[in-house]
Amino acid sequence: MVLNELPVLKCLWKDPTNFIRMTCLSHIEVGNCVGLKTLFTQSIAQTLRFLETILICNCRELEYIIEPSDPHVEGEEESFSTVTYLERLREIGVEGCGRLKFILPLSIA
Repeated sequence: MVLNELPVLKCLWKDPTNFIRMTCLSHIEVGNCVGLKTLFTQSIAQTLRFLETILICNCRELEYIIEPSDPHVEGEEESFSTVTYLERLREIGVEGCGRLKFILPLSIA
């Protein structure tokens, strides 16, 4: 999946995400999406079983690749340490994302 030059994009998916599955996604490249704040919620990240590559550049508002808590799922309090994420991830590239708080939480890195 390639997302490029989407200046008003703030998140990949809005509202309830418990019905969204991205199990076949193996590569995501995001560039020049200056309004993007979060790439994945926790509930979407749980479905990324085959994701191998994440490349992000010039997303100056990006704070999280995986949001620490999922605001779109009511009562979601699950911690990163209790869920397996990104089992096949082999490459992460990040450039020009000055507000990024961390690449991945230590518990899944």
